[in-house]
Amino acid sequence: MPFYRPSSWFAVFVFILLSSLAGHGAPIEASPDWRFRAWQTDDGLPDNSVTGVAQTADGYLWVATHGGLLRYNGSKFEPMPLLEMQGFPNRVIRHLLLDRRGRTWLGMERGAVVCLKPDGIQIFGVAEGLPGAQILAMAEDGDGAVWVAFPEVICRMMEGKCEFFGAAEGLPRGGGHTTVASDSRGELWFARGRQVGCFRDGKLAVKLEMGDTPVRICAASSSGLWISSGDRLFRYQEGQIPKEQGKLPENIVPRVIFEDRSGALWIGTAAEGLFRLKDGGLDRVPTSHPAIDCIGEDREGNIWAGTNGGGLNQLRPSVMALITREDGLTSESVRSVCEDKNGGLWSVMQTGLLSRRHEGRWMKAGPETGWSGGEASCVTADAGGGVWVGTRDDGLRHLQGGICRDWRQKSGLASDSVRSILFSASGTLWVATDGPSRLQGIHDGRIFDVKTPAGIRSIRAMAEGPDGVIWIATSEGLILRLSGDTLVPELGITEKKPISVRSLHTTPDGALWIGYAGFGMGRLKGGHYARITMEQGLSDDYVSQILADNQGGLWITGNSGLSQVLLSELADVAEGRAPRLRSRVFGRSEGLSSLQANYDNFPTVCRAQNGRLWMAMRSGLLTIQPEKIRDNHEPPPVVIEVVAVNDQTVAVSENRLPLQRQGAEHATILRPSPAVLRVTPDHRKLEFEFAALSYASPENVHFRYRLSNFDKGWVEAGTRRSATYPQLPAGDYGFRVIACNNAGVWNETGASFDLDRDCGLVTV
Repeated sequence: MPFYRPSSWFAVFVFILLSSLAGHGAPIEASPDWRFRAWQTDDGLPDNSVTGVAQTADGYLWVATHGGLLRYNGSKFEPMPLLEMQGFPNRVIRHLLLDRRGRTWLGMERGAVVCLKPDGIQIFGVAEGLPGAQILAMAEDGDGAVWVAFPEVICRMMEGKCEFFGAAEGLPRGGGHTTVASDSRGELWFARGRQVGCFRDGKLAVKLEMGDTPVRICAASSSGLWISSGDRLFRYQEGQIPKEQGKLPENIVPRVIFEDRSGALWIGTAAEGLFRLKDGGLDRVPTSHPAIDCIGEDREGNIWAGTNGGGLNQLRPSVMALITREDGLTSESVRSVCEDKNGGLWSVMQTGLLSRRHEGRWMKAGPETGWSGGEASCVTADAGGGVWVGTRDDGLRHLQGGICRDWRQKSGLASDSVRSILFSASGTLWVATDGPSRLQGIHDGRIFDVKTPAGIRSIRAMAEGPDGVIWIATSEGLILRLSGDTLVPELGITEKKPISVRSLHTTPDGALWIGYAGFGMGRLKGGHYARITMEQGLSDDYVSQILADNQGGLWITGNSGLSQVLLSELADVAEGRAPRLRSRVFGRSEGLSSLQANYDNFPTVCRAQNGRLWMAMRSGLLTIQPEKIRDNHEPPPVVIEVVAVNDQTVAVSENRLPLQRQGAEHATILRPSPAVLRVTPDHRKLEFEFAALSYASPENVHFRYRLSNFDKGWVEAGTRRSATYPQLPAGDYGFRVIACNNAGVWNETGASFDLDRDCGLVTV
């Protein structure tokens, strides 16, 4: 029977009828709108089975595994050995709970419960009456009591005492999984078998019976509960019939359910992965392993899932994806990409094959498009709905409506080997050829020559400015602009010698951006030229592709991957208003790796009509949706974690729990209250390790630090998380570190302490 409420048999009938009419769910493919990032044993986990994850008030992420308890700071996992715990056969943790009083509760293997408090550790075991059986669930109620569910009994722990609730106290008899959860009002609810109830008046009281097992429950943010019954998902308000909100694919049942701050329900299963239910829509979210043991959320809105074998997963909306052969491309490496007038995408593979996306699928271009084969080198679109394709040995082709027109050397093309093409706003197609390296134009079907300086090498990049000026760059570093029918060198480039160019791009403000091979990026605007490198904050001095989005950002690819820089910050550095900019690096945090761009042909990038960016990579075709990048308004907590003198730890951050850091047995604890650390005058080195507790994209957390009366100003540490100083003379010093999150939101207060005249450290 799907639902039972003694006072309403009619409601029972209606609920059974509605349930029987509901259709069976169809298999769901993993949604491309979500991506995961996994941390496993190679990243510092002691075991790839993760059973609990939660963020403490100080900002650290605590992770429970079958190999013990860890603290994560965005850069590394730190084991937290339970040194005072004796008699446990292993370190396996089955459940993790952080209560509102700052205590951490661990449900251990074989049924012991450990409470980690600032003033010590309390262990509950068989001596306290616990059954020594498997712990099934843990929850905290509004009174601060912690409830622990065992197979045959539920234990309530309050003020160090245990109270047990079994069949005599209202726990339904019979088998079935038992779980507990607290609703938004703090009232404790339980589910056992098919029955769901709450704790009232000192007893457990059954309120309804569901139709299928297993049953799982969790709090709904507004009020009431989420209930999963078999493969069906319900919202429940006491006194009302549960309302079905969705259905999992047939024969898939939840192991754990969790509602995030947006109101979406996350459903972890035992063997079928992770699902997300929002507004009636159900997505299968990709994970590193199909067995999900726990789900949590941090203050930045990141969702965390612990898997039973695949480590710790972070789930976030996908803003980019790499299209590969698995998605229909004919090879992995892409040379060139464009979008036609009708929104169709075209790409040229490194192998010379021409591909197009038709009805959402990538396929090899064939005779239906007018393409008869050959080795393509580049592709672009015109304003009339046609597509131009340059080839290595077969000249230039124009495809439209299934008809192909050829331009070859015999018909006036300088060479049958075409390297780069650009269709300009005037309706002219500009064609750069090899052997010889020449530039020509095609307008209204007529080819005309452009006077090209003698001896130029490959034309790698082309661009059109908002004023209609055509810019050309060569592999040996020449920057030329078209003046009439002649290419002339740009005299505003003030480099002492030419630097090999990989890319060009213009922005609506009239700036020309130049991507160099190993020398950063140049900017020419209004006759003023400046070059920006990694010393000013670029993530790579090899700039292979440049493309502006519609949100004020410039996307840059190079040898080491993909980054985005704000145009306003670039302008500030180029014009001397700021010494440094901040690059936001993308890749591993988006579930992507080995992003290296192609650059020898043009165009290698395009911005589609819908604002999506496409970039030709050696490992596939990268697509980016800049408008989907989520703002992160949370300034990161900053902490000084370690102070070392002569490579010996002398002070560590307070972890608020009675767990001792390895190698810090005799170290002073850095607390908010003042404390003095004496450092001998003959010290050789001082080193400070710090962290910013932001997890949205730890690679993009940036730091600044300063030692007053030593550093002349802020030291831009970038992503480096330590500072080292040589022997300091006696004097007054103060060390301070601040940090920003991945979106550039700074914690201007940061963390700090002082050094006195005798080189003693004083925390503040």
